[in-house]
Amino acid sequence: MDIPENQLVDIILPPAPPVALDYNSLLVAAIIFSLIGIIITYRAYQSGLKYKILIVLLKNKLSSSVITPRQAAYKLAKILQTAHNTNHLATITTSITSTQQNEWLNFIKKLSDYRYGEQDISQTEVMTLLTEAISWTPRVSR
Repeated sequence: MDIPENQLVDIILPPAPPVALDYNSLLVAAIIFSLIGIIITYRAYQSGLKYKILIVLLKNKLSSSVITPRQAAYKLAKILQTAHNTNHLATITTSITSTQQNEWLNFIKKLSDYRYGEQDISQTEVMTLLTEAISWTPRVSR
């Protein structure tokens, strides 16, 4: 085997030096991910996601008979009052058109009937009301 005279034999080259981190790129990436997180959090807050989740959890408790239908009606009213920062749900008119105002007042009347009525209410009636409350959450938000 002929080895040219200008090549060295059995010499291992040192590893390449590590590439220096580009901190500007990392900073830009961190800012972009932070902005995306802020936007997602803001959109979730604006859509009433927290209160929708609370209503779904309330539906689960009712369906598993952890609470009674009347207790669920009281808890739903408390969730809606907290969501809209008011003690009087009938006074909420923001983000509601005139045709939706009548539907909202009917919803509030049913909720009051379930809370304060003398007759027993069925679980299916309250489940229907909870489902309707989920659809009202984004329409009527702070």
